[in-house]
Amino acid sequence: MAVTARMTPMDGESIITVVEIRERVATVLLPGGALEQWSVASLPEGILEGSRVRLTVTAGDLEVYLLPRKLPVA
Repeated sequence: MAVTARMTPMDGESIITVVEIRERVATVLLPGGALEQWSVASLPEGILEGSRVRLTVTAGDLEVYLLPRKLPVA
């Protein structure tokens, strides 16, 4: 199975959510509501199901950041 990530070439920022991780493939929820399968190797170290990742594209360079997890309020 080929795992690809379709990235927009335009500069900007977006946030994706990791929905599921199986073996070395993560199902991610894109900002528009679509689900895609991405290689875990293309995501930041330490991701878990439910993790949010900020993607920033500047002049064609992609940077990925694992965002802090929101803790439930008691």
